[in-house]
Amino acid sequence: MPLPQNVFHSYLRRWNDFSNKPIEQNIFLEWVDENVIIHTHQLTSVKVAGGKKGTVTGFTGAIEYGLTQAASAQPEFVQLFKALSQLAPYCGTGHKTTFGFGQTRLGWLQTAANVEIPAPETQLQQRIGQLT
Repeated sequence: MPLPQNVFHSYLRRWNDFSNKPIEQNIFLEWVDENVIIHTHQLTSVKVAGGKKGTVTGFTGAIEYGLTQAASAQPEFVQLFKALSQLAPYCGTGHKTTFGFGQTRLGWLQTAANVEIPAPETQLQQRIGQLT
């Protein structure tokens, strides 16, 4: 399930592998759990062939994450949230990205369910869409 803590843990793990500025995972992921929310989503679970071990169940679709108003109390984490969101298309999301799973695109690409939900001006938003 593309819960915020799971998704950003995936990105942060890759960030820490390749950055010369590693971030303490537990503190950031606790902040994510408390401050990152799902604005809207259109997801479908799909079972696909997963290498030599049979099938894997994953999700396809789109999801939009946002930040609570309280998130701005830690601007360094807001900045990291945005940086990891921009990193997502390059590292993929979740497991088995080397098998082609976890393709990630920024923006809401599905036109059939493109429902715009206005957010309060005080709320920060970052879109991560097309998890396939």
